[in-house]
Amino acid sequence: MKIVPLTSIILIIGLGIFGYTLCSDQATTMNLAIGASGGSSDTEPSGLRQTNKDLEVEVATISKERADSLKTQKDAFVMMQRAVEERDTAERKLEENKEALAEWEEKIKEAQTRMEEVQKEREAVLAMLRSMPALGSDIDLASAVEKLASVVEEEKKREKALAQDLEEKGVVRQSATEKVAKEQAELDRLTAINNQFFREYTKNSDEYTIQAVDPRWKFVVFNAGKDSGIVAGGTMPMLVKRGSEPVISLRVVSVSGGGQVIAEYDVDQLPAGIQLEVGDKVFRQKPLGS
Repeated sequence: MKIVPLTSIILIIGLGIFGYTLCSDQATTMNLAIGASGGSSDTEPSGLRQTNKDLEVEVATISKERADSLKTQKDAFVMMQRAVEERDTAERKLEENKEALAEWEEKIKEAQTRMEEVQKEREAVLAMLRSMPALGSDIDLASAVEKLASVVEEEKKREKALAQDLEEKGVVRQSATEKVAKEQAELDRLTAINNQFFREYTKNSDEYTIQAVDPRWKFVVFNAGKDSGIVAGGTMPMLVKRGSEPVISLRVVSVSGGGQVIAEYDVDQLPAGIQLEVGDKVFRQKPLGS
């Protein structure tokens, strides 16, 4: 049990001696190096140490100069960029000014052309005025304008009178329009009454169906029965209707004993595009109130 601690103590003492020896060797080596470079650890730096120190000072100086140079280059680059931007802006403004100048030159040309046209018109008006007998051939434009002003004043008075007359006629026209509207409303009312009467009238039992149509001889055939009272050439004409609308009137030509009726019609009275057909209805037209 006592052998292990003793061994540890011996090992620790040996390591201490070895470390001391190593440190002494390093110190000796450093002194030799300092002596070879022309100095010692107790004097001012000289030889290699002085060279290293000078190099460090020179490197620091070069680094500062390099940093100053880089800053100068950066400032110059910024100024160059600014100059380029200002140049581009100036070029852009120059182009805009050129365009504006071109537009103004075009407007000036148009104004000059217009002035020439106005001058020609002025000369033409003056020539026309001088050709008027009332103004004379030697009148100038100012006198002509003065005389024309009086003519214009007279025309204004005439126009005012015409406007007043037109207004009065407008009142009359409005009254007539209202009267026509009332008459049209009355006509529409009477037409509605007549249509209603016709619709009611066509509902009576005296209604027959066309059995045959001859468009060449322009007659139709229908059967009215023995006791219809229809006679040939009667004063009560017959009407053909389709749906609820009348189409054409008929004139009875003959009536057989069995009540078969033959009636003729005028083709010129047919509405455009309408032809009588089998199945159309026929009824007797009665006077109003019957």
